[in-house]
Amino acid sequence: MRSVSVLVFLLLFGLCLAPTRGQEESLPELVTEADLKLLRTSAPQYFKALGASSLNQTDANLIREFMRLQVLQMSMKSNERLLPDIREKLKREIDLRAKPPARDVMLQEIVKNCKLLLKYPLPIRLNAVMLITELNETSGDLAKGIPPAPYQGMTEALLDVIGDPNQHEALKVAAVNGLLRICRDSNPRVDIRLKMAEMLVKELESTTTSEWYRMVAIQTLARTDVLNDAQRRPFVVQKLAEILVDTKQGWRVRADAAYALARVPMDTTINVPLLLHEIARFAHDMSLQYNNTKDAAHWRYCMVRLYLVFRPEDARDTALLDRITRNPLNKFRTEVQGLYDVVLPVINDVIEFVPQQAISAANSTKLKSWIDGNPPANLSVSLDPNVKVKPLRNAG
Repeated sequence: MRSVSVLVFLLLFGLCLAPTRGQEESLPELVTEADLKLLRTSAPQYFKALGASSLNQTDANLIREFMRLQVLQMSMKSNERLLPDIREKLKREIDLRAKPPARDVMLQEIVKNCKLLLKYPLPIRLNAVMLITELNETSGDLAKGIPPAPYQGMTEALLDVIGDPNQHEALKVAAVNGLLRICRDSNPRVDIRLKMAEMLVKELESTTTSEWYRMVAIQTLARTDVLNDAQRRPFVVQKLAEILVDTKQGWRVRADAAYALARVPMDTTINVPLLLHEIARFAHDMSLQYNNTKDAAHWRYCMVRLYLVFRPEDARDTALLDRITRNPLNKFRTEVQGLYDVVLPVINDVIEFVPQQAISAANSTKLKSWIDGNPPANLSVSLDPNVKVKPLRNAG
């Protein structure tokens, strides 16, 4: 049910952003009813191949043909209301019937054929991308708290969707969420994580994307666990800090940037006092604006994100108060604890009271005093003299 509700939400989001392109409607159906009828005659051999401990070439080719036809039937007009059902059937066959040899072939072929659907109308494209993001190498064991391991072979296809300037933003949201799954629930190679981070930073350079897409991209960027680019520049911290101090960004986007900064890797060259100062300034700016528009729906979300800058969301997560117990942030224990002590009352003024009441002047004043008493020595994210990065705009 959750995947269906997500799909409906993405479709509505997509249809609100832009209409489906007219030429998509004239694209040919890639499968016929005759193809599917012929396919069904080979079902016994197909299911036998799925359960085999090893595959011969005939078995592998049969599985490839089944995957091709089952995926590409999404292009058929008669199936336009059955797209989620097609996805679910494929996933069930993988999870319940396929042994590892068959599973490997199925996953590769599903991704390959889903890519052929990425010029079709929005509902087809969206279901194709969602199917890619839902593929698992192993099913996990939810009873033991072991999540399914996402199929890492989906990465390149998702990066292609994200990097395509002509692709619909609703698809990009789904693709970025797929990268988030890979980073969170598996262990991709460092070079793959770097490619993800570079793509997400590039996407965040755009000023025309929706707030929702930027939030999803920021949350995923934090999960890539990447610090430096090939030139040893801390480009992830740099981009997140730029978003945090950019007053043209939405409040929720900036709150997610603060949340992400508390989680991304840092070394001794990162200007932590500058980041703490800017998180404090953001919190103070929110406190002033909140008192003018207390009923705005985004404030509670922003304040919860601000709280999570300091406290981990769950046992698998981290945050500043956790990170100051070990290198390299342990030398900033006093500063982080001091900032938390003045930010928490501001947060509580917002999230503890219904209906909303104003943030007390005393709490705002204490936060402003911390800001004034902890100015950054410079406005560069990197303290390495050999690394050239832009000073933060609007910082200080």
